[in-house]
Order: sequence, then structure tokens, then C-alpha cells
Amino acid sequence: MLSILCFLVTLFFTQLSTAQVNLVKNPSFEQGAIPNGVSELHFATYWSHYKGECIPNNPNIQSTFKSSDLFDEKSLSPQVGIPNNKFTTSAGLPERTGKKRYAGIYTAVYPPASASDERIRGTLANKLQAGGYNLSLYLARAKNFYGGSNPQLDPVNYYNVEVVLRKGNSCSQSKIIYSSPSVTNFQWQQYGTSFVITQAEANIYDKVEVRLKIWPLEKMGNDNARAILIDDVSISQVVCNLNTAFSANITCHVSSNTVSINVSNNGTNPNGVAHQYEILEMSSLSIADANVISTLGHVNAASGSYSVPNVGGKYYMIKHGVWTATCSWKEQRKVLEIPFSFNGAVNSNFSGDLNTPSSGSPYIKVKSTMINTTSNWIVFKNTVNTYPNLSSWSLHTLVNSSTPTHNYNVPNVQHGMFYLVRHISRTNCSQIDYTDKIFYVFAKHNVSGQGKSGLSYNLVSEKRYEVSETEHKESVEKVSRMKQETNKNQLIQFYSNSSRDQVFIKGDLSLDGAQVDVTNIYGKTVYSNIWITGDFINVSSWNKGIYIVRIKTEKEIISKKVVIE
Repeated sequence: MLSILCFLVTLFFTQLSTAQVNLVKNPSFEQGAIPNGVSELHFATYWSHYKGECIPNNPNIQSTFKSSDLFDEKSLSPQVGIPNNKFTTSAGLPERTGKKRYAGIYTAVYPPASASDERIRGTLANKLQAGGYNLSLYLARAKNFYGGSNPQLDPVNYYNVEVVLRKGNSCSQSKIIYSSPSVTNFQWQQYGTSFVITQAEANIYDKVEVRLKIWPLEKMGNDNARAILIDDVSISQVVCNLNTAFSANITCHVSSNTVSINVSNNGTNPNGVAHQYEILEMSSLSIADANVISTLGHVNAASGSYSVPNVGGKYYMIKHGVWTATCSWKEQRKVLEIPFSFNGAVNSNFSGDLNTPSSGSPYIKVKSTMINTTSNWIVFKNTVNTYPNLSSWSLHTLVNSSTPTHNYNVPNVQHGMFYLVRHISRTNCSQIDYTDKIFYVFAKHNVSGQGKSGLSYNLVSEKRYEVSETEHKESVEKVSRMKQETNKNQLIQFYSNSSRDQVFIKGDLSLDGAQVDVTNIYGKTVYSNIWITGDFINVSSWNKGIYIVRIKTEKEIISKKVVIE
């Protein structure tokens, strides 16, 4: 247990130190040879004097000129000792970390031209990549060492230090990352800022330069020398710890037939973090950019909603990006598929009654009990109730999805038929719900004394159930095939009366004027006649067996077997 704890503690401090790695090599000037006097800054490993060819209008400083100083506790020269040297006040200036070294630069003005403009250049561990960085360095003002200077002209307000990034020894490729306020303190004080390297600037800068800001001569004062002491120069990459985790869900709106994509940041981020959700239409569930169809819009907040059309099966990707002033864009991606239904099924129940008008054909009047839904109807018929085996039923009528209605009159209802009425109900946001009801229609004698007969019905059974979009499509396809492939023989039905000596013919086809012929299995014609509605075939004298009925209308010829028992 102790070993595990030690390992975790070690891991924590390793990660912490890794996250704050200083990219400046030899940042405290400690490595390198001991200086023997002034102008030996180059004795510090990885540090060099600034090349004079990059300083405009200063012919006194040559490209090989060495003038900036390295101060060392072990130096035998009193000019560059620690804590006292020619730049410090009587109080002296110890090295701030208890080590042995620091550096110094100065700018001297000796009319008619500047005599010195010192700068130092350090080396970075690697070229800076895109992202945020922290800069830190310690500065102390040095006394004006020039003996002939006038204290009244000493530019107290112009001891500003600039930190610049450079590419190698290039004079043109540079980036000023910091300009300090005027340094008035004679003891160490920390200065610093944060800065950003853009993607366009990545892999350019590998040097860091520290210099005194150049001011016009009237602000410098003649016969003056400004000096600054420098220690512990640090550039470290900002540890962003940005949390891109987010949740996303969709809400369907029945009235507008739209879907809200709702997004919300799940994690805790630093103050000042910016959020953006990018909404894109996709060709699949893949998050790859290659599958982007188009960018639809954005949500610029930690949470919010974006509206899209309610189209089942559509794919949308959400990119959640976060960033700060010093941390570049970091994102997480998710793809959502718009479902075909959201909130379960609606109630597809309906009422149904048989209507026998004084004129015209009887019909079954059906009515949905839910008026805020889309209602479609499929009606099957059969002489026997074989539900749920719909393959033995024939399609009677169909109200498809393009012509929904809450009220429907099932036309051409006939005696002796079972009718299966299927009500299909849904909303823009619901699952699909079916209700099947089977009605049996039969002849009923009117006992009112008028001697007329009519039709009545019984509700045989009913069933309500939910189906998926896939199941519904399969069902509609089967019905469509049933409509297309219905055998003509299914359009004709034979039934006998209770005495079993008469056979009636009923069907969807109009049989008035049709030629009806019946032959036995030997081909002998036992019946031939022109059919008139209401006719029947007297079979009382026929032998038991199989007979072939051939019906010829103006448009159809149908042959069908009938069994006489």
C-alpha cells in the first residue's frame, strides 16, 4: 500500500513538473565558464550577445561586438561580482534563488550617437508550437554607472524591458511578446505575461531575446546609461485542462414538426473559457469530416438548442469546441440520428358502425377517437375470419399516408363478409399505433312490418398494438403487393344456403350479364346461363364431387372450383 502511495505521489509531481517545463535553456545563467570581467555574457551556456547587424542606425555596434555582462559569485573581477558589482547600489543584489549568477544589459547615450544598445539572446529547447504560453522573468533596476551622467536627466520612466521571440539569428522573423512597465525597483521583482502562438506561427521561433526598449533621444537624456539586471527567464506552455465533454439530446415538437438538438457542457472549465457548438448534417453516423454534407449553424454558449427538420433517419454531428485567450480550440464530436418516433405510441382506437342508407350502398362508418393525430386506414375482407393470417384476406380499400383522415366510410359493404378495419395512427413525434377491428356483416329481416330486409353487423374482435417504423413499412409493402397480386379468383366467392341445395355467387366484379357455365370433372356441362343479380344455382340434383365454374364477363374470364357435398 505504501509503495502504491509513493508511486502515485511521484506520478503527481512528475506530471506537475512536466506540465510546467521551462523551454528556456539555462534560464538562470548557471551553466558555463566563470566570467573574468565585463562583456562576457557568452560565458553562460546557450546564451549569446545580440548581433549588432539587427540594430538599425547604430554603426558603433558591430556584428561580433560583445558587451553584455554575466555576473558571478566566483568571479575575481569586482566589476561582475555578486552581490556587489558596478551596477548595484550600496545594498548590493544577491542572486535571487541562492545560486551564483545573473545577467545584465545597458543602453548608453553619448552624443552625438548611441554608444551601446545591449541585448541578450537565449536558446529554446525546441521551436514553439501553436498554443498558449506563460512568460516570466525577474528584473532589477541597476544604478546609472556612467560617471558623467546628470541625475536630473536620468530617465526613470523609461526603464522598459522588451522580450522578443526570434528565429535563429534572423533580423526579420521576430515577435514581441512582452513590454514591461518601467522597472524602478533595485531588488528582484517578477514580471511576466501570457502569449499565444498561432498555427501560422508554429515551428518558427527558437530563440528568446531580452532588451531595453529604445526611446527617442529627448526621452533618454544625454550622457546617461540605463542598466537592467536579469534572472530566471522562463517560457512554459500553458496547461489548458479544457473539458470538452458535453451531453446532447433531441426534443420533438408536434406542432412545428421540428426537432430541437439540445446541447450542454458537462465539465468544469476555467473562467473565461469560450464555448461553441457547430451543427452539421452528416451522411452517416461517422464523425469523419469526409461525411459532412453541410454546416447548418452554431450555438455560442455553454448550453443551448438548435432546430432542425423532423426527418427520421437524418444524421447530425455536433462539435463542441472550447478555448481561452491562451488555449487553442479543443473539441469533442458526437453524431445523433433523428428517430422515426420519440414519445411512444398514441391511441389509435376508433369507433365503427354499419350504415344502411335508403339509397346507395351500405358502408361502415369509422371515426378516430384522437383528432390530433394522423390517421390512415386499410380495410380487408373475407368470407371467413382468418385473422391474423392476412394472406388469406383480400384488400378492400386503402387510405394511404398522403390522404390521412380521421373519419372514413368503408364503401360497398356486402352480406356474408368479414371486414378487418386497420386504423394506423401517429403524430410527428410518436411511435406508430395500430388498432384492428373485425366486423361481420349479415342480412337481417326488418320486423317493422314493412317486409324489407337489411344488413346488420357484429363486432367480432379487436386488437391494439404498437409497431416500429420498419415493421410498418414491411406491413405496407405486403399490403401493396397484396393489392397488386390479388388473384382474380379471390374476387369471387361461393356460398350455399342452409338447405345446401342452392349456391350463390358474390364478388367484387359486376356479374350482371355474365355467362356462367359449370362442368363436372369429366367436362360435362351441368349448368349454363346468363347471370342476373339475385340468381342462384340449384345443385340439389347434382352428385357429390368437384365442379368447375367458368364466369365470363365483358372484361374477365374466371374459373374456380366448387365442392358439392
